[in-house]
Order: sequence, then structure tokens, then C-alpha cells
Amino acid sequence: MLVAVVRRARKPDLINIQITTIQTLRRLVVQIYHLTFQIARNARAGSTASCLIKGIQCKGMAGPNTRDIHVAPDDVAISHGRKLDGRFFYRYKNIILPRLCPSSSIEALGQKTFSDDDIIVLGYPRSGSTWTMDMVQMLINCDFSELERNTNFKFRVDALELDFAPAYNGTTYHKLLDTVRKPRQLRTHLAYDFLPLHMFHTKARFIHITRNPKDVLVSLFHFYRSNKDLLGQWPGTWAEYFDMFLNKELVYGDWFDHTRGFWERRHNSRMLTLRYEEMLSNPCETVQNLAEFLEIPKSDEDIAKIDPHRQ
Repeated sequence: MLVAVVRRARKPDLINIQITTIQTLRRLVVQIYHLTFQIARNARAGSTASCLIKGIQCKGMAGPNTRDIHVAPDDVAISHGRKLDGRFFYRYKNIILPRLCPSSSIEALGQKTFSDDDIIVLGYPRSGSTWTMDMVQMLINCDFSELERNTNFKFRVDALELDFAPAYNGTTYHKLLDTVRKPRQLRTHLAYDFLPLHMFHTKARFIHITRNPKDVLVSLFHFYRSNKDLLGQWPGTWAEYFDMFLNKELVYGDWFDHTRGFWERRHNSRMLTLRYEEMLSNPCETVQNLAEFLEIPKSDEDIAKIDPHRQ
């Protein structure tokens, strides 16, 4: 029957049938690829293929620090009927967060003590906060050589909210806050409304990093696609990703809401706002401004030793 229909079809109809068939086969191949990839990944982590079925015992599904999970987390419903993998994402107070940033870690920050000599770097993901942390560390520790982040957890906590242990350190990020030496160099991607108010009632210094949202989006898209432990190497397309951005469904919330929360407090004498683009175009001036804000006197020679283009 199908052969007869194809034979009687006009040439444009035949082309449409061929295109539709190719697209269907392509979707099938992509689905098979992702299914095979997930089975292989779960097998390496010590789980079985049955972890793809909800309700079956699953182990070690996401990252080196994930506890045994006996019921697979529900997927997260987003716009247009799509879903995010519940093993890597969840919704908290109406925003999407990585599952390795659990609500318990966020709420635990409310019980933490922050000091007047803390230096806290704030900013949306992929805005240059790691780069800024490196500059702060070099200024404070008078270390102008290549950073060995493996050995510098004595002073810095790279992600206050993450319940995740780096491969070279057995303590999760959010617990390092209790062990690092002063002055502590802290960083978070959480929006202002998710941070404890008493943090801002201290005399701590806050450095807010902003970046052109177009560049942030592209960088974060590649991070979504490549990061395994935090985002599960999200397999979606740019069109799907951009739609999530428009619907405020990217991790850590909407860029505009996130940026506005800190921008409205930019006139606070304890808040320094740095722009990623100015960090690139005027590197020495950026380092000098950072040193003055932190009240760390440095010579022009010292400033020049800090290579602000390294990332």
C-alpha cells in the first residue's frame, strides 16, 4: 500500500515523505544515543540500567558526592510540556537549581556566621567570578604565581551553596565555610533574595560581577552541554535553551532579576561592581580598583604581576 502511494505521489510529495522519514530516523538515532550514554554513565557510577526506570533502586547517579537514591527524583516540568532531568535539576522557590545545590545548603547559610573581614564575590554563573576570586587571592596572599587551586582551600570557598566535594578535597563546598582561615574569600551564584540578610549587616566586602547577558547565555549554554556532575551534560538544543531563558528557567533564575537584586545596592560603600568587559579592556585599572576597595596597598609592579587575562 505504502509503495503504491509513493509511486502515485507527485515529486514534491515524495520529497516531503523522504524528508519526514529522515527526520524521524534522526530523532530515533539521537534518542538511542542518549539512552546508551546514560546506561554507560550509570554503569560506570556503580548503578544499573534499571535506574532509568523510576521507583527502582538507583545508586551514584550524579557526581562523586551523591548519596544513594532509592527512588529516582521526579523530572522538573518546564514550559511547552518539556521536562528537565530530575536527577540534576529541581525547583526551589520558583527557580531552577542544580540538585547539587540543595535547599538544605541554602537554608543552612542562615545559621552561618559571617565576619567583617570576609570578602564575598557575587554574580550570575559564567560572569567572571572565578577569575575575580583568583585576583582577590593573589592580592591578599601576595602570591603572583600560577594558582594551585588544589591547595588553596585554606582561604577560599568557591561555592557556598554547593553540597559537592572537589575530587582533591573531601569536604563539601558549603561545609568549608567553617574551616577556612581568615580573611575568608567566598563566592556564591545565589541571587540576593536567597542569601541571609545578616550577611549584609556585617562589614564584609562584596564584589558583584556583571557581564553582557548575550555572552553569559552563550557561555552558560556550553556549560550546560559539557558539565557532567552539576548539569548532567544537558542534551537540548540552543532553541530549547533560549526558550528556557525567556521563561526564566535557567539555573539560578532569571539573569535580569538576579543582576537587578545586586545592582540596586551598588551605591553601598561595601559593594564593588565590576564589569567583565572592563576587566578585559582595562585589566591593570581593574586590579588597582580591586586593591583599593579591599584596602590592600600594592605597587604598580605588583599590580602588573597579576595577569588578569588568565581564566
